[in-house]
Amino acid sequence: PPPISGSLGPSPLAHGMLKFIDASPSPFHATATIASALLKAGYFRIYESAPFKGCLAPGGKYFLTRNDSSIVAFAVGAKFDASAAADRGTPGGFTVFAAHTDSPCLKLKPVAKAPPKAGFVQLGVECYGGGLWQTWFDRDLTLAGRVVVRSTAPDKTPALTAHLVHIAKPVLRVPMLAIHLNREISTDGFKLNKQTHTAPILMTEAKAALLAPAPD
Repeated sequence: PPPISGSLGPSPLAHGMLKFIDASPSPFHATATIASALLKAGYFRIYESAPFKGCLAPGGKYFLTRNDSSIVAFAVGAKFDASAAADRGTPGGFTVFAAHTDSPCLKLKPVAKAPPKAGFVQLGVECYGGGLWQTWFDRDLTLAGRVVVRSTAPDKTPALTAHLVHIAKPVLRVPMLAIHLNREISTDGFKLNKQTHTAPILMTEAKAALLAPAPD
């Protein structure tokens, strides 16, 4: 593979990877980003709710998603003959590559607003995955994911609509306790309580915007 960097700067491979990471802050965003790339590469979208028989053809390229958070893509060999494979009693060979769209994060709880403490608004979160949680303290954090809202379908019936959300600026921070309030950290190490220590503080600007009266 080409080097990640050199005298001519970052390689196209590294640049593309960074663009993908920036565009994929959640599994839902990652799935949408991959789906967009597959469509540009000539893949055809299919759905689990519809029969595959009759829509797959030799040389075809297809993909499907589940819950908008996982994606499966595959290509059928141009010389693949289903009837010949059935006569042999074997479906033929295939190659599989797999990865995951999720990653360790602080996931918002269903009821995320916690009671204010000392005038600060905090959000209830859970530690998702095997993260190095001490590295999440005292750094700018954002919000990303999917929200489902009530809407109205074209036939005027109630419906639920999913939207991707990414607040592309820092709005949250998990503060580290000051050293003079936690002297033991230098001798006993960092002891994390996931339930009480990881609740991020909502930035004051975001708090003011959320609590401001709605415009007329």
